[in-house]
Amino acid sequence: MASLKIAQTNLGRSRLASEELLVSAVGEGFDVLLIQEPYVYGGQAWALGSFSRVVITGQKRDETPWATVVVLSPSITATHLAAVLVSSLCLRGAVRCLWVCACD
Repeated sequence: MASLKIAQTNLGRSRLASEELLVSAVGEGFDVLLIQEPYVYGGQAWALGSFSRVVITGQKRDETPWATVVVLSPSITATHLAAVLVSSLCLRGAVRCLWVCACD
């Protein structure tokens, strides 16, 4: 059975911490990153590398993102489905769905 390697961290809005996280996560083979307080520029999570895909940002339209789910693995197909209070990240392969609550 295939496994899914997930890391969770709080970056405290630091660009340097974001860059170091990517180097470390890619080097250790992480597939998904769950990030609180990402580095933000222009209202969006930044410094997460051009090869990664930010799938979910925990924000309303005009708010600064407080959390992100970042997919690093190119073998994972991710789909963002939004509901009133819950978002889900569906991953094909190792697991069926990872539910992420975005409660106020």
